[in-house]
Amino acid sequence: MADKKKRAGLEVSAAAGDVDAMIQLGTLLRGEEEFSEAAKLFAQAAERSEIDATKALGYKLEKEADARLAEIIAALAEPVRKGDADAQYELAQIILTAQTIKRDFPSAVKLLTLAAEQGHANAQYKLGHLTYNGDGVPKDLKQSFEFYEQAAEQGHAGAQYYVAIGYYSGEGVAQNRDKAIDILFKVANQNAFEMARQDAEERLVEIYQRLSLSIDYSLRGNFKNAVKDQNTVEVHKQRGRIFDFLAERAKTEAAADNQPKNDNP
Repeated sequence: MADKKKRAGLEVSAAAGDVDAMIQLGTLLRGEEEFSEAAKLFAQAAERSEIDATKALGYKLEKEADARLAEIIAALAEPVRKGDADAQYELAQIILTAQTIKRDFPSAVKLLTLAAEQGHANAQYKLGHLTYNGDGVPKDLKQSFEFYEQAAEQGHAGAQYYVAIGYYSGEGVAQNRDKAIDILFKVANQNAFEMARQDAEERLVEIYQRLSLSIDYSLRGNFKNAVKDQNTVEVHKQRGRIFDFLAERAKTEAAADNQPKNDNP
């Protein structure tokens, strides 16, 4: 709870038409999740800055942006209070990404958690990022993987990609490279999420190159021992699976490129 004396002083100044006080009070109320009142103050400040010739253009534009943002926040306030997961996620995204407001990680994480608990895949995915990087929350690879896995189970391709990365690296989960490769195949084969598909293909190429180097290095020593080594055998199998997959993808794409195009309108 903000200092009552400070809030009271800002309320008096804002009521008297002080634009700076309106902005400060709006920011304070937003931090206390009084979004509707904050939205009104930002809108009032924007209106006053429009006709106040003493304000610099940059200052005016900043307030105008805040006013537009305030309208969105005001519209989200009621559904957020009612527990709407989409609204909770959208408001969290605004808090984390809007250029005109200070990022409030605790409030954003709280909203994302509420949405994630209702099964909101995008909120689970975002929490996966935050907990992986330690942005606003303690870095926790195990929890990050669990968030990604929850979203992945709902078909979120981006989350599926990061689940695969977790299995391949062993970060947050027991390492299982065969499972990782299977998931990357799945992501690379879907067409709904282009960025995730491209990321999966690029990672498969990278893994293939690393496996090739590993095999080449192991064969430089005693060849007979190398081919008997179980790890070398497994690496060779993984590389072969990836080669077959990428080769098939290349054939499919080439066939599609060679299809006659219909130029008729």
